[in-house]
Amino acid sequence: MKLVLADIDDANLAKAENELIGLGGGVLGVKTDVSKRSDVDLLARRTLDAFGQVHLLVNNAGIGAGGSPWEATWNDWEWVIGVNLCGVIHGVKVFTPLMLAQNVE
Repeated sequence: MKLVLADIDDANLAKAENELIGLGGGVLGVKTDVSKRSDVDLLARRTLDAFGQVHLLVNNAGIGAGGSPWEATWNDWEWVIGVNLCGVIHGVKVFTPLMLAQNVE
């Protein structure tokens, strides 16, 4: 299986990518902020350019602001909603049509 990794953290992304490449994997790391639709669009384009198709999407980015919800700032809430809700929406809206169009049996 070829693997595309997406992470907002360059250092963690590079570390994971290098470890998997060292094990002989076909790996592509793409810096991605899933709260931004444009980043998820770029992730899809880079994936298709590298590997031609997408067979499986693990749409699992998630964060917590920490502390009590009522003490969280508005920015904390926007960050959490952007990643935990919009990130899922972006993944579904971008990748599902691509996967359905492939018509792979």
